[in-house]
This record gives sequence, C-alpha cells and structure tokens, in this order.
Amino acid sequence: MLLGGGGILYDADARLYLREVLVAKEHGVPVMLYAVGAAAEGSDGAGRGARSLEGVAAITGARKERAAVLEEAGVHHDVVVTADPALLLKPESLPRNALKFEGLADRAA
Repeated sequence: MLLGGGGILYDADARLYLREVLVAKEHGVPVMLYAVGAAAEGSDGAGRGARSLEGVAAITGARKERAAVLEEAGVHHDVVVTADPALLLKPESLPRNALKFEGLADRAA
C-alpha cells in the first residue's frame, strides 16, 4: 500500500489514514508512506500515529521540517526527504473559453 501526498497526517484525517495503514499491516500488505506531511506536536496527527507507522517498509517526507515532525513524534524509522510529487505535473492548456466560462474573462491580462 502506498500512502502519501502532502499533509495527510493532520487532525481527524490522520486517524482515517492511519487506520488504513493498520489494516494493511494486519493483512500482511507492505506499506510505504510517500512524501507525507505531518502535524506539529500537540495536534492529533503525527503523535497519535507513531505506533501505527512502526514496521512500514519506508517513509519519505516532502519537506525536511515535516520529516522532523514525524521523528519528534516517536516514529522509529528513517524518514527520507524527497521532492514533492506535484513537481512532476505538467500543466495542461486551458480550453479557449475557460476564463469566460468561469466569469473571469474581463480580469485576464
């Protein structure tokens, strides 16, 4: 199971995602966290999930300070800092009338 993308280990949402991690681990499915963001100490996110993340195959964080949050929360796993996967996206051209359709045509430069 690949879990990742930005700030997913925050507040109440963290509980949902970490439950998925636990279910995968219970069924013998390898788990990797990719480019995750985590809540600062004192929030419901990272601290609560430290035990859930024990035994995962790999953890990467999108930013150095986010990786540090996981480590400070008690995750006993090397957290490798990686590039944000959004950097791989290529923008698509907008349809010709997209700005007009959105009511922004007279604001375009």
